[in-house]
Order: sequence, then C-alpha cells, then structure tokens
Amino acid sequence: MKIEVVTYNLASVRVAQQCGATRVELCANEGAGGTSPSLALLQIIKEQCTIPVFVMVRPREGDFTYTDDEMNCILREIEMYKLAGADGFVCAALQRDGTVDAVNLSKMVKASYPLPFTFHRAFDHVPDPMAAMETIIACGCQRILTSGQQKSALDGVLLIKELIVKAGERIIILPGAGLNAENIEQLIAQTGTQEIHLSAKKIVERDALLNSRIQLGSVTDNNSFQITDSNTLCAVVKIATKY
Repeated sequence: MKIEVVTYNLASVRVAQQCGATRVELCANEGAGGTSPSLALLQIIKEQCTIPVFVMVRPREGDFTYTDDEMNCILREIEMYKLAGADGFVCAALQRDGTVDAVNLSKMVKASYPLPFTFHRAFDHVPDPMAAMETIIACGCQRILTSGQQKSALDGVLLIKELIVKAGERIIILPGAGLNAENIEQLIAQTGTQEIHLSAKKIVERDALLNSRIQLGSVTDNNSFQITDSNTLCAVVKIATKY
C-alpha cells in the first residue's frame, strides 16, 4: 500500500517522512484546495528530507480552464520545480464544458516528462468520468486523484471501484478526501485500491498576537495554521501497510 500525504509546509513533510508515508503532495493555499507552492519551500524540503515530493502546479484558485498566459505560467513552473528536484507533478486542465482539456493536459505531461503526473481532483467535476479517464490515459498521466465525485472517498467508493476495475494496469486510481484511521480499512476493502491520499491534518493555535478585528484576505483566523498530525498519520500508516 502506498500512502500519499498532502502537505503545506516543511514541518508536515517531516511528519510524513517520520511516520512512513510513501510520498507527499506539496501545495500552498489549503483553503482553495491547493495552489502552486513556493519554489524556495520545495528547495529547502529537498535539502532536508528524502521522501519523494509531488508538486501541485495550479497558478490560481477557482476553475481549471486556463488561458494561454496561465498555461505559460504552469509550464514554466513545471520546469522550475524539475530543476529544484521535484519527484512528480499534480495538475489538471478542463474545458468550459467540464470535459478534459486534452491539448493543454498533453502540454503539461510533456513538460513533466520523465516525471510522473497525477491528474488531480478536477476529475471530480467531469460530466463523464469513464470517458475522462480514457482521455487522461491517452495524454500519458500515471494517476488520477479522486473522491469518486463525492464529498469524501468513502461516499464515492462505488465509482472509485469501477474506475479501478476499468483502469486495470493502465493508470493508478488514487482515492482521497476524508480518509482517516477509522475508515481506511473500509475503503480498501470496498475498492481494492493500492494507494491512498490524505491530509491527516490538525490545526495549530498560536497566542492571539494579531489584531482580531483585522482580517487578512479571506482567512478568518490569522492566529492558526494547518500541520500534519503525527498521531493520525502514524495510525493510518500502521493500518494501511497491512495490505
């Protein structure tokens, strides 16, 4: 069983490595579902940690239909992250009707080569998941991250299992969203997955040093942040590695 942990900072990557995770997905902007992280952060992680790092490449929050300028940014980020030691990439592109943008996706995969490419949870917005999977395979992706088009992967087990069966050996289906030590065995039993994706997050509270009357951007609490919880993740790893 391979275990991928989504992380937003160096401390979380260290926890993932210490608990025995297989790899991390490195992002910024958790509240938006993940955007491209700092290049300096990736560099420092690669200097201090040995766990493989798959980097989210997403130039902004919002939808996954990109302009030419945004695509140029994505392709340039991929090249920069490759030079900094990224071990793989997590990205996606959709057309306005929700179908996979095969033209831009192919450009992303080509720029990422020879590193593995995960099509992220933009997949959970496509109107025809089976047709989308075939397009994603044709574009050369190695994984699809999905909750089975439901709020949590456990709610989406029927679609996840169907995708895994139809994918065969052609692509890896990576279930993620809402997974923890209490439900991971159920997900594995019902889908037969060989990989899982989770955050195992906890919120770190700081003393209220900042003025609570002033809000920075859309963040409602400027005195707290997210980190991977070692107890939660180690419990999941202990269970998952039995399979």
